[in-house]
Amino acid sequence: MISIYLIDRLKQLIKKSFTLKLIFLIVIIKIFITSCTIRLVSDYDSFSDELVMQLYTDYITFFVNLERSPEPPDCEYEFHKNFYVKVQVTISVLIQRNKSRKDSDEYIEYLGKIQKQFERIEEIHRTKGCISADSVKIQKQNIDLAFDIFFKYENKKREEKGFI
Repeated sequence: MISIYLIDRLKQLIKKSFTLKLIFLIVIIKIFITSCTIRLVSDYDSFSDELVMQLYTDYITFFVNLERSPEPPDCEYEFHKNFYVKVQVTISVLIQRNKSRKDSDEYIEYLGKIQKQFERIEEIHRTKGCISADSVKIQKQNIDLAFDIFFKYENKKREEKGFI
């Protein structure tokens, strides 16, 4: 009952005063503007971020091991097959998890680029048995670039959420 009275009273005041009309209009516009935000990227997801960091750590460990053990049998594909399986599973989980999230197309695209780099390395490793030091260096640079792009995208999301 009181709120109806207050609303009626406010309407009467607004009709009488131009200044009140202007203030009321500014308040309404401010409320409208602050309630409307355009989101071009999905929200920050700490679970996905942790999985990606684990993937990155595993990848660095993998390449350090290849660089330190360039001779058979330690460098052979069969010795590292489980690494490639783990990478594919991790990336598949990340892609599937993020398919259900709004505005995650760019995130999935970057994961796809990382996945393609790992598929190239696996194919080289499978066909050649061992990866040469030069090939390790080139492939590492390619994956580093893919991760760099991905991490920049992730940092952008964290900044928008206020985590950085």
